[in-house]
Amino acid sequence: MKKGQIILLVYAAIVAAGGSSAYFSKGSMPSLIAGLVCGGLLAASYLVSRARLAAGYGSGIVVTLAMCVTFAIRWESSGKMMPSGMLFILSVVVLLLMLTVGRKELAGGADGGDSRKSSSDPNES
Repeated sequence: MKKGQIILLVYAAIVAAGGSSAYFSKGSMPSLIAGLVCGGLLAASYLVSRARLAAGYGSGIVVTLAMCVTFAIRWESSGKMMPSGMLFILSVVVLLLMLTVGRKELAGGADGGDSRKSSSDPNES
């Protein structure tokens, strides 16, 4: 499994769990629906990436970018760090990771960016 795929799965789980947590702690049905839909879309991006890496990463980046915008607007209007500010920062970090890791993996050449490649140079990673 590639690093970008791991990032997609972990982020999907965090988003879905966050929506569920908001529902069980505060009864927020919109948070539950949004968390499950966005988490599901991110998980679907992972599944697509297994067959078509660029398409899966692209769709995951689009969902993450939409979440960045949504949480930035919510943070600006509420002024509250929790949960909007934290989720905005997390989404930006995931977006940056997906852009950098995904770019490396897509341009990875023969090994596809796989970190398990063999090398004669012990300093190379």
